Amino acid sequence: MRAWLPSAPEDVTALIGVSDWTAIGASRALNEAGRSVPRDISIVGFDGLDVANYVVPPLTTIVQPVAEIAQSTARVLLATMADPGRAIEQVWIRGRLLTGESVRRLS
Repeated sequence: MRAWLPSAPEDVTALIGVSDWTAIGASRALNEAGRSVPRDISIVGFDGLDVANYVVPPLTTIVQPVAEIAQSTARVLLATMADPGRAIEQVWIRGRLLTGESVRRLS
């Protein structure tokens, strides 16, 4: 983030972190550069870590349903071990948006 900011386009209004930790780090770098989250740039993380509630501003994040991911992974793994020739199954699992205060509302 620190390396990107000096060349960042002026019209950037939002960033999505690949994880809550990267989003939190980006938020800190923006703050250190004098940019305000969410006034200047909105940030969304991805994980749903508890720490997202304790940073300032609290992070908006996509919560991953970890138990459901683990159950599906185990089910597919066991089925593949029982029948190694079977086609790999694609599993779609929905996350849930947890609204914090790191995203600016559009007026």
